[in-house]
Amino acid sequence: MALTKEECKWFDEVMAGAFPNYISLEKMVDHQLGENLEGIVGNGPVSDAVFRLRKWAVSQGKLPDLVKGAFKENSGYPELRMFYEHFFSTYTDVYHVSHLVQPQYYDLDLLFNNMLDNLDTHPCGPLGLAVDCDDADFYEYFCLRLQKEVNDSCIPSKAALAIKKLTNDENMPQQQLSDWFQSAEARYTIVHVQTRLEAKHYQDFWNKVRENENLRNPSRCLIVVLPLSEKEWFKDDPLLIFFGRPLCSKRDAFRWVKKVLSAQNFKDSELEKLWEDLICRECNCESPDKLKVVDMYRHIQGVRKLLLEANNSQDEFKKALKEKMERLCIAV
Repeated sequence: MALTKEECKWFDEVMAGAFPNYISLEKMVDHQLGENLEGIVGNGPVSDAVFRLRKWAVSQGKLPDLVKGAFKENSGYPELRMFYEHFFSTYTDVYHVSHLVQPQYYDLDLLFNNMLDNLDTHPCGPLGLAVDCDDADFYEYFCLRLQKEVNDSCIPSKAALAIKKLTNDENMPQQQLSDWFQSAEARYTIVHVQTRLEAKHYQDFWNKVRENENLRNPSRCLIVVLPLSEKEWFKDDPLLIFFGRPLCSKRDAFRWVKKVLSAQNFKDSELEKLWEDLICRECNCESPDKLKVVDMYRHIQGVRKLLLEANNSQDEFKKALKEKMERLCIAV
């Protein structure tokens, strides 16, 4: 459901007031959504940027995230608080399903439990989490989910760190990490690296992180997430943990299907079985009870689009899933 014309006008005016220049709006979008504002709306006056940002958020099902993120960034702005309270009292139920079918909300519980176990046992010093990055979407979703997990656990998550291959000051990323770490008060501080480089350059960067005395503290830990899969560059490094693409259980996937159907108020056992069969066909792997998480992410993206196009119609959604299954069978 879209905002009314009056609400669109109200939202645009509130956002332009809360973020009166392009750079403040850009920072909010980066901090709260992990997105690049220029890539979404281009350049121009802040009023135009807000208008295009709203249109984009509605089309992507991310309007709740935008409203929540804007309020979190500038909760002291009274008009923004009023819109925030109005929006979530009016539209929470409408957008619940849209939240469920965003990939970063899909279960990665086993992966993060494994990560937290490692945090409890790792030696003193900075800790690296190397995430298989052959698939850019998976790394993006991992970082988004990581940010959600650590925020829920009261672990501060700083902004993404950009590492440039060629820079006039090679120590600049190190200094940025030191500043963030020394200003933090919680036990864990997490930063994810957003730049994609060759493994050799990540090795140079990580070696500097390990040797940086400013990043050592017996009671606190800096966790650096790297988009990296080449283990051969980092043999026998106890401070760098590699996470390959995990497998998820079919049971978890089917539980998620029930959750989405229930939130959408769809009550059709045939539809549920059809959806489960489609997941098994699209995301199957050699293990009889496991699924490939990356394929599951792609499945969720496709299903989310079908749900939006079905416009809350159970019959239309079921028809779309049947057509999708038929195309898969023909392709085989």
